[in-house]
Amino acid sequence: MKRQKKLDLEVRAIGKPSIEALSESEQKVFYETLLKRIQELAAEDDKKKAEFDNGENDNK
Repeated sequence: MKRQKKLDLEVRAIGKPSIEALSESEQKVFYETLLKRIQELAAEDDKKKAEFDNGENDNK
């Protein structure tokens, strides 16, 4: 697994963010990226739960 470097970033938003302000293609990319990340996090969570369950079952 690739190790990420720690970065301290400061983000300043001017105005109110609006997904509707994006073009249709930009919205599609935004939602696809968001969905992919949600799926990755769910898979990581499932993997951790499976590892925990397997470790718990080994101690019985």
